[in-house]
Amino acid sequence: TVALPDGSSGIEIEQLAGEVGGHLFVKALQAAAVNNLSLERQGSGGSKQGSPQDQDFALDRAWSARRAFNFMRGTAAWGKPYSLDVGGRLWHLRRALSYNPGLTQGTPVKHEGDRLKIQFNPGVLEAV
Repeated sequence: TVALPDGSSGIEIEQLAGEVGGHLFVKALQAAAVNNLSLERQGSGGSKQGSPQDQDFALDRAWSARRAFNFMRGTAAWGKPYSLDVGGRLWHLRRALSYNPGLTQGTPVKHEGDRLKIQFNPGVLEAV
């Protein structure tokens, strides 16, 4: 398990995972050198995942604002718009700016210039 700081970009996540993976690799080499390497079978189905499709970038207001923020920040390098259905109206977001985990607003979506503030459960996400 790798703890990810809020707002980590895809590149930052890859760097952190690479560092952790490098340390694990060194440990595995050290264990193999003294013939003390334990094996674990991979679960059925493997780990191969296809490239994400447009529908994989859909946001759900049942998520927390923190989850939506981190999802958008972590997957931004794909360059896909994030779709969000609010009461039958489809919004397309480009970038997460911030979130407030404890904020509640009276309406699902508020416009402030080119920014949107979106109520999630819990919290509010600010995005463009």
